[in-house]
Amino acid sequence: MSSAMYERMRTNPKFQELVTRRGRFAWTLAIIVLTMFYGYILTIAFNPTALGRPVAEGSMLTIGVAVELFM
Repeated sequence: MSSAMYERMRTNPKFQELVTRRGRFAWTLAIIVLTMFYGYILTIAFNPTALGRPVAEGSMLTIGVAVELFM
């Protein structure tokens, strides 16, 4: 593609809106993932028994494993 075409795409208002929305969406997802990850790590550090309990009575699956699989 020619540089004139790239320039025309970059100046298009719809393209600018798409870039803005993509950036906002990426930052939102990054904050959600980091919050979940650090929350999980802090739970392990300060209350590990909460994650060591089984999901159901007699189950081998613990809450910690289920939360980690969800993440």
